[in-house]
Amino acid sequence: MMFLTLFYILAGLCTGSFLALCADRLPRGESLFFPASHCDACGHRLGVLDLIPLWSYLRLGGRCRYCAAPLKMDLLWWEVGMGGAFALLGRGADPSPLLFLTFYLFSFLVLISVMDGKEKFVYDASLLFLVGGALFYLFFGASFFRMVGGSLFLGLPLWMIYGVSGGRMGFGDVTLAFSLGLFLDGERSLLTLFLASFLGIAFSCLMMILGRRKWQDPLPFAPFLCMAAFFLFVRPDAARLYFQFFLF
Repeated sequence: MMFLTLFYILAGLCTGSFLALCADRLPRGESLFFPASHCDACGHRLGVLDLIPLWSYLRLGGRCRYCAAPLKMDLLWWEVGMGGAFALLGRGADPSPLLFLTFYLFSFLVLISVMDGKEKFVYDASLLFLVGGALFYLFFGASFFRMVGGSLFLGLPLWMIYGVSGGRMGFGDVTLAFSLGLFLDGERSLLTLFLASFLGIAFSCLMMILGRRKWQDPLPFAPFLCMAAFFLFVRPDAARLYFQFFLF
């Protein structure tokens, strides 16, 4: 079990390194794969020993090997955060396609949430990763019709809201909803919409009470949508219990 935990942590560190790259390049409109990783200060291409997650950062004291410029702390937080998250998500679980899909989905939902929180924008490239994960889900036995139904049940309501919002809701939230619904079914999609709205309203009210925002300030919806969808993906029984309690 200790070996598996270590494996999950290492997988999380590597994933965090890639997500840090995505978070750095997507806002600048750069390719995720070209050019090769390099120092932003001096432009020197990084070698293999410069790219070992966590170890390279600590060994170099958080500085570039070639020009001694400080590296972004974001890299460290992404790697450590994802390493810890994978350890928690995989605790007591044996490797399986569903577990790795859970890691995959969690990773890109965190990326989408962080990017929307910082940039107020949902990038198409991050959604393509979700669609790729949905194809993996389908390959390992998910029902095609349930996936399509989940996508429509979650995406269509937001699409209608977008149409009447006068631009107050971004279309990225709509495409994200259609993508997330592929991992759910109709019941969980409806509950995702309710839970995400509740979380968003609760957070907004809390920030207004603390004086951190005004009621007319835009609120990124993607983080709440991602949190709700992921919870119902890993706990599908929650939707069943909810509907049984309130409808029967």
